[in-house]
Amino acid sequence: MSVVAPRAVVFDMDGVLVDSGAHHRDAWVAMCRDCGVTPPPEFWRLTIGRPAEEAVALLVGDIGRGEARRLAELKREHYARLARRGLVAVAGAGAFVQALVRARVPRAVATSASRRDLERVLDALGLSRHLDVTVTADDVRWGKPHPEIYLKAAEELGIDAAACVVFEGDAMARVSPTFGRTSLPDFWDELYSRGGDAWDLGRATQPLVDFLDTTPPPRGRVAVPGCGRGHDARLLAAHGYEVTAFDFVPSVLDVARRLAAREHVTVSFEQRDVFTLGRDLPHAFDGVWEYTCYCAIDPARRAEYVRALAGTLRAGGWLLACFFPLRAQSAGPPFVVSPDEVRRLLAPAFRIERAFAPLRSARGRQGREWMILARRTGA
Repeated sequence: MSVVAPRAVVFDMDGVLVDSGAHHRDAWVAMCRDCGVTPPPEFWRLTIGRPAEEAVALLVGDIGRGEARRLAELKREHYARLARRGLVAVAGAGAFVQALVRARVPRAVATSASRRDLERVLDALGLSRHLDVTVTADDVRWGKPHPEIYLKAAEELGIDAAACVVFEGDAMARVSPTFGRTSLPDFWDELYSRGGDAWDLGRATQPLVDFLDTTPPPRGRVAVPGCGRGHDARLLAAHGYEVTAFDFVPSVLDVARRLAAREHVTVSFEQRDVFTLGRDLPHAFDGVWEYTCYCAIDPARRAEYVRALAGTLRAGGWLLACFFPLRAQSAGPPFVVSPDEVRRLLAPAFRIERAFAPLRSARGRQGREWMILARRTGA
């Protein structure tokens, strides 16, 4: 394997060049207060690194794009007011940038901040003239953690992205112990064993019941990732679908098999890591039903999960999904979901045909669910 020597450096702004975290946190709290909303637990983790227009939906619920832009601007105004009190440079950052200048190493900034905020910070720190390229949320379509902003920075530097070193503060700030544990079967096995499975309704989810009764998608082979005790999988099988349901907790799959046998429905239950579906079962299914798996996994792996679903679906296959929760009531899991984020992650491989709020949801989930029917594009 060949190794490409670094030829350029790309910096994030917040947490790398400037210690602006306190101002951002206070600005989000002030915006929520203006809206009459109490920020959810760990709201900082939900917003950090994301474009403000996307992050506001995670705090106040599903809103229109116009309202998202208005609230994002309100947050920026609060941040600007707080920043006037002074910004603190990360120790050694300025000296490091100047050392790169002397060594003639090309330099860029790639930040989820607006260009206005970036220019204000760089001017305050005296770094504007030391950077060759600056890329902001205003310059890209997809926010972090999508790689577009880094690729654009490399392109404008005129250097292969593989030859760039990135100093990124937000990605590390997003890591939490809970995120990591959700990728381990033992975490979920422990939750089930101690009765910490409040997400299990004991029956099929109401939005799926209503959808199958009114506008069922074409029958065929259907995958149900993160099936738990298999309530939705059994409902799909009862409606004539050939269902394979996946989970990586053996004990809960045993329960799912017993329930299916008791109801005399045929479902194939498999113990499997859902992230391997695209690799191990490529183009094997005509449809996928997604509910509460997306919100249960480490949010940093959501793009990987979407790729797995796309890989296991045939071209033209359907993805029916109900995303929950649109507003956080705990640190997670379930981890909060943003419709904008879902649209962004689906866009490369899926075309959304319908998107709507379900008419009926389980108690406590009303107004916190968002349903889509999407079609797998390409080959």
